Parts: sequence; structure tokens; C-alpha cells
Amino acid sequence: ADKEQAEGKPAVTLMTMHNAKGLEFPVVFIPRCVDKSWGNKREFSKIKLPPNLIHFQKEHDAIEDERRLFYVAVTRAKNKVIVSYARQYGSGEQIAEKQPSQFIDEASGNIFKGELQDELSVNNNLDFLEKALKPVPMADSEVDFLQTKLQDYKLSVTNLETYLNCPAQFKWAHLYQLPKAKNKYMALGTAFHFALEKFFTQFHDNQRLPDKQVLLDEYKNALEYEVLSHQEYEEMLGIGFDGLGGYFDNWQNSMTAPLAAELNFSARQVMFGDARITGKIDKIEPLDNDKSQGNKRIVFGQIVPVRVVDYKTGKVRTENEIMGKTKSADLAMFRQILFYRILTRQDYDFSRRFEMAEGQIDFVQGKDGVYKKINVPFGADDITNMEQTITDVWNKIMSLDFTPLPEKQKCEACPYRDLCQAGKLITND
Repeated sequence: ADKEQAEGKPAVTLMTMHNAKGLEFPVVFIPRCVDKSWGNKREFSKIKLPPNLIHFQKEHDAIEDERRLFYVAVTRAKNKVIVSYARQYGSGEQIAEKQPSQFIDEASGNIFKGELQDELSVNNNLDFLEKALKPVPMADSEVDFLQTKLQDYKLSVTNLETYLNCPAQFKWAHLYQLPKAKNKYMALGTAFHFALEKFFTQFHDNQRLPDKQVLLDEYKNALEYEVLSHQEYEEMLGIGFDGLGGYFDNWQNSMTAPLAAELNFSARQVMFGDARITGKIDKIEPLDNDKSQGNKRIVFGQIVPVRVVDYKTGKVRTENEIMGKTKSADLAMFRQILFYRILTRQDYDFSRRFEMAEGQIDFVQGKDGVYKKINVPFGADDITNMEQTITDVWNKIMSLDFTPLPEKQKCEACPYRDLCQAGKLITND
């Protein structure tokens, strides 16, 4: 850029924010201003205090450094600063949804207006952070807010299950998107899924079964991203190594290179009637056991029957429990398989190449060294009933029907019970 400018040609200067300190430009562009790139970058060694305890937080806070760096970027502009971001990044099957950086709302709220010293005093800095951490003002009414959130909303099977469990919980969790604590077993489940995704993606790409150590290393890497105490980390590390190590030993001789691992439909426009539906499938497998074929079996114009696999950690269920034929059944796993059958059939790219002929629940954690894969049978009536469930839930969501379904045991476990009058009443009885 410097050479072209010297020759009198229009040019831009590309630089990091650190190198921009002390410089000024007529116009400044800040691209990819999304969460995790600007703000909330992951740290492995700290547990941050909640905002209401900020006056007691004396140690270094990484988001403070990021906020001050963002301020440096904004104030390099003499006339105009242009901040941009996209809703999605990536391509093909590797598309990720992104949220705008919180700094955008802070800046638009004039938090950065006026002069700030390069080195803020502790008291001024805490006051600055308190202002930045105030909630973004809601729309004029809750109805307007919810209608805005639902304009581009897509229904996943997880969201559907939350709504069936309690519509009010669905509203808090998936529309207001209020955070909830993640316990150690949820962290374990996340790490299991991540490790299996990486393992089977490598299997797919190389058409050769990776070593067991790959699976264990990916699990350890994933677990390090979770917020756990040292004791919890060591406990979950041991459980994960035992579970995934046993999984590999048990199934390695029958493992087949998948057609896809972690197939994400979020970037696709999949419609069922008026409902926009989406999901992420853990694994797609060919139906037969000819491991040498792998993804080479696909022939242009030929629809290949496949098995859709969903991983589960925790308690191993029987087929009767999954199918709702026992008292302890809740049908959630069965509905998940049916939802994926509808999703894959309605998706143009998937349905012109594959047909989901089987659904399978793979209990990847095992119990006492015993591992089970349960093939879940379904028929036309099952699919019709699930289609009606999707339609009913979608219509209720779009009509803003979030009537709570209070039950004492359920409400006591709900992280949003203090926001719900029905939940507070039933848990205080």
C-alpha cells in the first residue's frame, strides 16, 4: 500500500489494531466484527466473575483489553468508521452461524463517545465496564421483540423438544437466548461429540481408520474448552478416556467410513409446509458393511439409502424405551429420528443423493464396558404423526403461545424458574 500511495494511486493500508496505535486515517474499516473475534475470546485458565460482582474483580480481565483495543480501532478514523460482519462464515458444510460483537451495541450506545485516556484508572475502568455490561434495551414491547426474533427463526429438534417440555422455557432459552449453567456431564457430552466428529471426519477424508489415540486426543482438546474445576476436569477426562477408548475397542473391526460427519443444515433453506426446519446430524453411514467402498459408492443420479446416526452419552436405553413402550420412555429420541427423516427428505441437496432408510441411536459412552447401537424402526404413520407435531408446534410458536406447563419436579430443574410466575409458585409450595 505504501508504494502505491507514493505513486499517487488510490490504496488502502492493512494492519493490525496494535500497529494502528498513534495513527489516523480518513476512513477506517473494521471487518468481521463478530463475537469471539471481537470480545469473549476463550480463555482456559480463568473463571470470570458475573457482572453483579464486577466491583470485586481486581485481576486482569481479557475482555477489558479487547474493548480498549476496539476503542483504539474506532478512534483511528478522522471522518468515518465502517464496521461490518456477516451472519454466517465458511462454505459448503463448514458454515458457522455468528453473532455481532457486543462492542457494536456498546459503541452505538455512545459508550465510546468522548475522550478516554490510554491508561484508565481502576475506578474509571470499573465504571466503564459497568456501563458496557448493561443489557441492550429491548424493543418497545415483548410482542415486537419476539416477532422480530421469529422472522428468520428455524425450528430444530432440540428446540421442538424444549417447546413440548414447556413453551415458556422455550421462549427463555431459544428466543431470549438466556444463558444457563453447563454442568460437568453436559461438558462431557459436548466433548464426546466434538471428538467423534473429528475422528470420523478424518476417517471420511482419508478412507482409513484413524488410531484410537486420535479420538482420545480430540476429546482432551475439546474438554479443555469447557469451564470446569480442576477436579471436574480430571474426573471427566478419566470418564471420557474410558468411554471412548472402550468404544473404539468395541467397534473398530466393524467401523465404516461415513458419508458425512456433523452434517449441518443451518445454512440451508429447508421448509416443511410453512415451517423452517434445521438440524445437525452426527453421522451419515452407508447401509451395507462393505468398508472398502466408503463414499466412493456414490454414483451421479443414483439415490443411496443411508443410515442416520445420533450419538448419546449417559444412560443406555433399550429399543422399547426409545419407542415409548415402557413407563420410563419419553419418546424424545424417537421423535429425533423422525425429525431427521423429515428434514433430510425436505432438503433438496440431500434428497437428490440420499434417502434416510434407517435411524440409529449410538450410545457412545457405554456402561460397564457394554456398548449398544439401537436401530430405530419407523413407519408411515409415525412420520405422519411427527409431521403433525412439527406443524402444531410451529403454529403455536408463530402465534406466540408460550403458556407454561408447570410440574414441580420439572420446574425445580428449570434454570429459568425465577423468571416464570408459574414456576415460582409451584416450586415454593
